[in-house]
Amino acid sequence: MEKKIEWSEKIEKLIEVVKQQFHRILRSNPKKWKLSKEEILRWEASKSMIRKSLKECGYGDEVAKVFIQNYIMEFIQKYGEISPITIDSMFPFQNPSEIELRTKFLILLSLKEQEVGKEALEHLIECYHWNQSKYQGDDSVYEVSMQDVERAFYQEYRPLSYEEKLKILVQRIYESYLGYGMIDQLLWMNLDGVSGGVSKNEKTIWIFYHGITIHFSFLTFEDDREFIRVCKNLYRYESIGQLSQSRGYITGTRKDGSRVVVMRPPFSETWVFFVRKFDMAKQLELEGILKWDTNRDIYRMLKWIVKGCQVMGVTGNQGSGKTTLLMALIQFIPFAYTIRVQELTFELQLRERYPDRNILSLRETESISGQEALDLLKKTDGMVTILGEVATHEVASWLIQVAQTASLFTMFTHHAKTTKTLVEGLRNALLKEGGFQNETIALEQVVSSIRFDVHMEKTREGERYIERITEIIPNYQQEGVLSRDLIVWEKGSYVIKNQMSKETKYAILRHLTAKEKQQFLEEMGARYGD
Repeated sequence: MEKKIEWSEKIEKLIEVVKQQFHRILRSNPKKWKLSKEEILRWEASKSMIRKSLKECGYGDEVAKVFIQNYIMEFIQKYGEISPITIDSMFPFQNPSEIELRTKFLILLSLKEQEVGKEALEHLIECYHWNQSKYQGDDSVYEVSMQDVERAFYQEYRPLSYEEKLKILVQRIYESYLGYGMIDQLLWMNLDGVSGGVSKNEKTIWIFYHGITIHFSFLTFEDDREFIRVCKNLYRYESIGQLSQSRGYITGTRKDGSRVVVMRPPFSETWVFFVRKFDMAKQLELEGILKWDTNRDIYRMLKWIVKGCQVMGVTGNQGSGKTTLLMALIQFIPFAYTIRVQELTFELQLRERYPDRNILSLRETESISGQEALDLLKKTDGMVTILGEVATHEVASWLIQVAQTASLFTMFTHHAKTTKTLVEGLRNALLKEGGFQNETIALEQVVSSIRFDVHMEKTREGERYIERITEIIPNYQQEGVLSRDLIVWEKGSYVIKNQMSKETKYAILRHLTAKEKQQFLEEMGARYGD
């Protein structure tokens, strides 16, 4: 135990030496030195680059991170007495049992990263079954313990080269000084999300992976100061204001497009952060999201709903795969159609997935309201409007606006559990925010605007799937709404329950090319009637 403490103390001393070096550089005045004009200009340019990179490290900028880490690496070799001869005497790389657990995990990630890059964490999770439940009584628990990491470490560990040791050492210095602490490398990996501060031992880490929340109980922040520093760093990029006792939460994004939520007391019990990355969503094609049966009915149905320009909501609980599905469905929107997106934070990142398409995303700011942004989108030649998440009455009223007037068709996500609650929720939003007084008229506006509800579900084991596709049909005679499930997931396969209404088929056909019309009638007519 004493040797492990000594390892940490040596790293702390190196961190302090590195801090002092950056401090000296930023406070330096080369004009006082006997340098030529060119040398002074080079020094000032170098200092400016260091200052800029130190700032952007806190934003999650990977280029800045690499620049600073390279500088640290050169510095500790020159002035920190770190060399191929001394590194093993200063740090116990030759005695793996003496290495602290946090660094063992870092070595694990580094070794795997050399093989598979950003999929390193995913490979470890799958290889060592960290996504398999551990039962406690009748309940399943997803946890990676100290013993799990130790087993994986000794399975994967091999003698490290000097360059590999140096890289590990620099990463430990960087993450404790400028980065995101123990989650710094996790945020570089491909996964769905990371959170901290959400359990009794509030400084442990949880990750979100393929619909499963896994407790990394072996990873614990050193102290409250370190945890709060990381929380503050997470929301720095393009943040609107800063956390205070009167403003207890902030939502924002990191430079890689991750969604960030940070809270603090007294608003929350403790400091807490949530980072939603959507890396898995960016990688998956539609085939990777759907559960298949042999006739591919669900694929065909989704394809024609989108190609046929029908207003569609993707509904389901948090983490059920709504965003993943919505991103994948963009592939069916005709290439000639321009796409406009309005979100709370830039999390869909559609331009990253579809770089050759005409796509523009906007979000609300302190000085520009969501309604203003929506009005402006109407003036940008947008043919398809996407609302990232309809979570408030105000946004729900915007949805009806754009569905009726602003674009060819609209796609959105919503947390409704049933089609009935979706329709009623949107109706109530119109009564509250849309200026409607009569429930019947408000309901008519909703059902005349939205045609399909695609509902996502997630099992306790994290499997995400489309539970049903429901058609929404106005029923003006009974002053209500009819809804019918077209396809549902039952006992391991998709089952056709009802055929699409003739009115909807005609509406889809109007937007298809001659070739697509023929294909639509062949595919849908054979399975759903004429």
